[in-house]
Amino acid sequence: CRCRSREEQLQRDTELRYAQAALPSGKTMRTFDNFLVRPGTDDMLAAARKFADREGPRMLVMVGQTGTGKSHALEADRTVRYDLTSTFLARLRHTYDSDSGEDVHDLTAWYQRRHTVLLDDIGMESATAWVREQLTTLIEERLHSGGWMALATNLDKAGMSDRMGDRLASRLYAGNPELSEVSNIINTAEDYRA
Repeated sequence: CRCRSREEQLQRDTELRYAQAALPSGKTMRTFDNFLVRPGTDDMLAAARKFADREGPRMLVMVGQTGTGKSHALEADRTVRYDLTSTFLARLRHTYDSDSGEDVHDLTAWYQRRHTVLLDDIGMESATAWVREQLTTLIEERLHSGGWMALATNLDKAGMSDRMGDRLASRLYAGNPELSEVSNIINTAEDYRA
C-alpha cells in the first residue's frame, strides 16, 4: 500500500532529522513544559518559545551564569542542529586530517543548510585566531542567509569582546533597534545546581 510506504518514509525522515539534531540524550527529553521556571528565567523562556515558533529575530543570544537553564531552553526546540561550540570546532578541525574524508567547505555548507543551528557555551573554548574566524564566519553567514540560530553563553558583551574579539561581540550583541536581526536575553537566575 502506498500509504504505508509513505508513512514509513516519513518515520525514517523524522528519525534522520532527530539523529542529525545531535541533541544531548538523557533520562528525560528537555521541553518547554518540563523547564523549571525560577526567578530570573521568565524572559529567557518566553524568548526561547518565541524563537522555537519562528517569531521575532532570527538570532537569539541567551546570556547567563552556569546552571541557569540556557541549555535546557536550547534543547527544547526539536527541529534543529545542536552542538556544543567545542564539538562544532572539533568537527571542523577534523576535516584537516588526511583520513577525515570530509572537506571543511562541505561541512560548513552542511551547517548552513540546517534550518536552525544551536550553539551552546560559546566563548568557553580557547580563543585562537582560527576559532574566532570560524565562529564569526558561521554567525555572519547565518545572519546574511536568514537562517535561524540560537546561542548560549556565560559572557556579557565585554567578556565576549575580550575573549572572542570585537567583531563577533558586535554581531552577537547588536543593540541598534533598527537592526532587528538579533535578540539578546539576560538570564538572571541563580545556578540550579548550587
